[in-house]
Amino acid sequence: MKQQSIWLVTVGLLFSLLAFMIAYNGNTSEPVRIGVIHAQTGLMSLSEAPLIRTIEMAVDELNESGGVLGRRVEIVSVDSRSDPDWAAIQADRLITEEGVEALFGCWTSRCRRALLPVLERHNHLLFYPLQYEGLEESPYIMYMGMVPNQQTGMSLNWMREQFGNRIALVGSDYEYPRLFNAQLSALKTALGFDVTAEYYLPLDASVDAQDDLIEKLAAAPPDFVVNTINGAANGYFFKRINERFAELSLVPPAILSLSIGEVETTEYAPDMTGSFVVWGYMQSVDTPENKAFLDRFHRRFGRDAIVSDPMQTSYAAVKLWAQAAQAANSVKAYDVYSALGTQSMRAPEGIISVDASNLHLWRMVRIGQVQVDGSLKIIVDSGRALPPNPFLMNRSKPEWVSLKAEVLGG
Repeated sequence: MKQQSIWLVTVGLLFSLLAFMIAYNGNTSEPVRIGVIHAQTGLMSLSEAPLIRTIEMAVDELNESGGVLGRRVEIVSVDSRSDPDWAAIQADRLITEEGVEALFGCWTSRCRRALLPVLERHNHLLFYPLQYEGLEESPYIMYMGMVPNQQTGMSLNWMREQFGNRIALVGSDYEYPRLFNAQLSALKTALGFDVTAEYYLPLDASVDAQDDLIEKLAAAPPDFVVNTINGAANGYFFKRINERFAELSLVPPAILSLSIGEVETTEYAPDMTGSFVVWGYMQSVDTPENKAFLDRFHRRFGRDAIVSDPMQTSYAAVKLWAQAAQAANSVKAYDVYSALGTQSMRAPEGIISVDASNLHLWRMVRIGQVQVDGSLKIIVDSGRALPPNPFLMNRSKPEWVSLKAEVLGG
């Protein structure tokens, strides 16, 4: 009887210890799942697919250091097919069927906007890595990329000083280019610009459509072009504008591109040589964090593998999510959201910080000139992170919201 009592006590203690270990470790047998939605096929795949690399690298680094709250992180990745509607369907499936705790993805504003109703319906959280047009705030989106006051406040002034104030606006026909250009046009007098023309191409722009655009630019050359063309159409645009202006014995205008990263500049080299881009991160950033980041990346993917700003920002997004989850002691979207506003970190580009008032990032800003091999030479550096202002202060928020509705047709 005594031995039986001792055995029962021992078994009870073992069960108690097991229950304690499960509670203490947050059930370490269950991984934390995150969803990744990027184009692996279609028009946006050249730009988007590389972002998956740095997300995977960040997750592996988290797991090597113990995961998040003692739990391994597991990626569930889906192909958006460069289709915003399909991306939204997949986002819903990832949340409801795959049980992901956060989403990382999208490139175009059309994709981000398509996901927003899904996020609102499920009280979920998306980490969006791209620069965009601003005029938006949501408690369901962590906006990792720059907004217009960061990306173009410094760069447009520099371009005007270098080349003149007559500008042509060229972009893809969707939300980001149209809304960015609407803001620039609304402020052109205050900014000292003369907008000579505004042209849009379908995302799947035909050769004929591009040739027509280039003929119009050649007929009335601006001092410089602000380019918000997205995706594969950029390759033909740069190739043909150089060829056509040479045929006419004209000097091509300077071009400032806002949606082309180092992966694309390398792909489209040497046609982009001498043109300009503006981002927070470029591979040539001289920080200890960037050198260590690039060393790890190249050991994993090869010495010739390229890192763009959206790739670096996607990497930082995973680390920022994990940092907020640790601070909240929870991986649930609402708890992570509540902790995001106090987060900052040393990213490869430099120190980035979340602005608690709008869930956008304070970011570094750099102007790079494309070299013959497609690499970027930093020629202007902000020297410090600049604050995000998704609603420019020159007008009230209701006025900007009204302009947005007008541009988007309701």
